[in-house]
Amino acid sequence: MIGSSSIIARSLNPPAITESDASESSLPSILLDARVYFVDHKNSTTATLDTGKDRGIQVSICFAGPPALSYVCIHCSGYTEADFSDEPRVVRSEKQFLLLHLSLWGTGFEELVEEYYMYQAIRGKSKLFRIPDLGPRLRSLISLDGFGIYCSDDGECILAGLTYFDGGYQLRSYSSASKCWTVKPAHFELEGLLPNERMPVAAHKVILLGGSLLGWVDLWKGILVCDVLCQDPQLEVGFIPLPFFRNADNHICPWVIRDVTCTNGSLKFIEIEHLSGPPAVDESGEPDVIFDETYSGSPLGGLETEQCKFVDWRATIWNRLLSVNCWRKGFEVHGNDILVEKLVDCTVGVSTVRNLLPSFPTLSICGNDVVHMSSSARLDIGKTQMISIDMSNNTLKGVAQCPPVEVDDNCLYFPCVLSYYLANSPGLVLRK
Repeated sequence: MIGSSSIIARSLNPPAITESDASESSLPSILLDARVYFVDHKNSTTATLDTGKDRGIQVSICFAGPPALSYVCIHCSGYTEADFSDEPRVVRSEKQFLLLHLSLWGTGFEELVEEYYMYQAIRGKSKLFRIPDLGPRLRSLISLDGFGIYCSDDGECILAGLTYFDGGYQLRSYSSASKCWTVKPAHFELEGLLPNERMPVAAHKVILLGGSLLGWVDLWKGILVCDVLCQDPQLEVGFIPLPFFRNADNHICPWVIRDVTCTNGSLKFIEIEHLSGPPAVDESGEPDVIFDETYSGSPLGGLETEQCKFVDWRATIWNRLLSVNCWRKGFEVHGNDILVEKLVDCTVGVSTVRNLLPSFPTLSICGNDVVHMSSSARLDIGKTQMISIDMSNNTLKGVAQCPPVEVDDNCLYFPCVLSYYLANSPGLVLRK
């Protein structure tokens, strides 16, 4: 690649890589940076694809132990930086699969071409294949960024999305086995949530809920649930509301304060808050159990108009089984309760995590109550660290440097298990 483009400049500077023999350590899961870096880097995770017209794509993964961020490297032979309209991104990952999004300029730089590629982690022989677009009528109307990945036991995957088109809802699915798209009508059972003219929720993320159930998560409202393997002529789509939110100012980007994950049929939801005073926060009226029938989609309490000084932060976890109709309050921690002496090169004033401004909470997918967060010291917001906190015992588990946080509508990083599927690959290396 040659030339220069300010649009993708951030993707040209990956974190420094120091590598060691992976046989010394194993990672059941990693935190993967959503930004993809333009680096011609090869290791045992590398997969390549000939895209025609003397062009090709090479994808590799550089691993690091959480809370440090692992990241994807891409090398595009036959392309220039000017061919890209935006920086490439990781859409999501489930089990051994990773969905990548490349935004390119078409002929004459007059139209955008959105290309999606699926990376499959296989020990010593990972592969890469392109997802065909939805056709000329739909390619500009439906983004695959809102699609989820179902992984079958035989190593194949289904990319599935709930869409609205021609006045109706559908489930659109692409199978890596049949290499074709299919469409089924879908019916939404949305008690307490009125659909708009298109999708009733925004798909901030899509998660596996167990079996062939996928969940399309709107971090403000709730989760649409659908069985992507259902053989019925019309699919039924259910809805699981999320707990109320205390952050009444309704952040532009919900990733800043919320996350949801599912492990072994158990949902976890987390919200973080920056506490200020006065006025004091009254928690006496908050319930420990929230039933679905109380869902209103509105924040708890009214908007605060008084500008107050930041005094602390807190994070709260709520738990729920898929088979019940309520959320139960789990662990809650305050920054002031977690002691730490030093964060990387930044010594905080009174040696507590309270002095940090945490954001972008990301729940562990290992079935525990560990949460990873981006954070900066209040007196030095130019420095950003990743921290991991075990909320079950108010313990700081780890600290690592990370690139500066830039808030947009996309997820910045997310947990995945690609490292598990690539463990013990010959020559696999980890970032320290």
